[in-house]
Amino acid sequence: MSSAEPLRVPIQVASQRGISWLNDQAASRRILLTRFGKVSAVIDSAQRIDESVARLESASREVVATFCDRATART
Repeated sequence: MSSAEPLRVPIQVASQRGISWLNDQAASRRILLTRFGKVSAVIDSAQRIDESVARLESASREVVATFCDRATART
């Protein structure tokens, strides 16, 4: 997964540059669309989303397994 800092882009600038530009930028790093300085939306590549989902699923399986082991040990 890329360690590049997210790119903060005001919505007005993103609108001017267009969806193709956003797509190109999202290929290399996450984009944070801002409105009045606050993040209002996140644009990310499908690959990074898939990687994040896989990490979350793995972590949740680990947590469930740990709690199952502890519950089994108490009985």
